[in-house]
Amino acid sequence: MHRFGLRNLLLIGSVLFVVCQLSFLVFVTETPHPWSRWIPMMVLLGLAIGCVAPALAASAVQHAPPAQFALAGALNSTARQIGSALGVAVLVAVQATAVGIGGYRAGWATLAGLAALSGVISLMQPRAVASH
Repeated sequence: MHRFGLRNLLLIGSVLFVVCQLSFLVFVTETPHPWSRWIPMMVLLGLAIGCVAPALAASAVQHAPPAQFALAGALNSTARQIGSALGVAVLVAVQATAVGIGGYRAGWATLAGLAALSGVISLMQPRAVASH
């Protein structure tokens, strides 16, 4: 994080997530192709999450005074869990609007849009990890 900066990791992760979701839209069909399509996209998804998760955790606690470091971390964990629950609820509601692979496509498009929004919000983050 010191080398690339929080903002850059968040942006890279958001872009990778958008690319992954758009790849699902383009390449996933009703015919399974686990090795040539699904696995590479899962690797891309893992890279996206690997960029974002630690950068978000660092962002949440970087300006907390030492006496409130644990509280800042706990608030971050709580927000992440609530966000995950709400995100799954939204995704299921979107996917239920269509039948078959159409529901998945609607979900992937929604996730791509939300990831793009996340990238825009990431621009508000500081470039580097704060030094103490």
